[in-house]
Amino acid sequence: MRKLLAIILALELICVWWLLCVLTWHIDAVTYLAAGERLNAGHALYSLMPGDRALAVDSSAVGTPILYPPLIAVLWRPLSALPAMTGLYLWFAAAAVAIFTSIWYVARDLRWSAIAVLLIFSAGIGSQLRAANIEAFIILTALLLWDQSDRRPWVGVIIGVLTAIKVSPGIFIVWLISQRRWGAVRWAAAGLIGGFLVGLIGVGLDAHVQAFDMLRSSKPQNLTITGLTVIPWATWAVDVFGALSILLVTKHPKAAFRLAALTIIFGSPQISLGVAAYALLLVLPMRRGCEARGRRRGDPRGGPAEHRAGAGVLGAARTHGADAEPVQRFLQ
Repeated sequence: MRKLLAIILALELICVWWLLCVLTWHIDAVTYLAAGERLNAGHALYSLMPGDRALAVDSSAVGTPILYPPLIAVLWRPLSALPAMTGLYLWFAAAAVAIFTSIWYVARDLRWSAIAVLLIFSAGIGSQLRAANIEAFIILTALLLWDQSDRRPWVGVIIGVLTAIKVSPGIFIVWLISQRRWGAVRWAAAGLIGGFLVGLIGVGLDAHVQAFDMLRSSKPQNLTITGLTVIPWATWAVDVFGALSILLVTKHPKAAFRLAALTIIFGSPQISLGVAAYALLLVLPMRRGCEARGRRRGDPRGGPAEHRAGAGVLGAARTHGADAEPVQRFLQ
């Protein structure tokens, strides 16, 4: 009962932070909406023209009105065409479902570690809920990769598409490679290539060249590793170090997954309060239920072989009558 009350308290804090954020900060999804509107109007994606939607963020401060590859704007074109900002509300609802599903995924067994993360990082989770950022879907997809990619490799296609939308989720493809989940890696590659082709067809090659130049020359925020150290290549060094570290701990899937989560947090060129929601990814590998389910369903990390071996010895013991009774009692 105490754990359940703690979960309820954490959810209340998240909702309070969400309300405060809605009252004071802009919604990231408006940036996506504006990008889709610019494409629908035939305007440039990475610069503002007269008649374009005004943004709460000063685009001159970051050098561009949107810090994403073109695919996000292409996908938002039909949503932006819906009347009365209906597309924005639909996206906001989907992002909220993704966040609360992630919370359920982590906290459903009522472990204190999950409850602690929800309480400590409630502000970040609430901010992410308010922002309706693409990161809401990245968090949920990463949780699914951990728990499902060995049995349902098609989940990898989602992380591939998300990598085409926002480069940083590619660190979880590195994790899939480190765990030799080749089926999911192939699906991720298909999603990445497919997403790139959709963006290429939607806006052409020039916009992708502009996106590359924009990502290469964008000004990092003060809270990033580059901003704190004043070393231009520090953020990229974190990404490279994180990827290499993941590949070096292939025999420790939990540690590798945590490294991927930490890399996407500290290796981002743009860090906001909502990034704290990635802390949910540090909890799932510690859940006892994941490995237990993996052993029951045939996870290669162990379980079925031991079960079959035990069953074989037990069956043999049962065929030898009373002389095998001590063995039977021990195995049972």
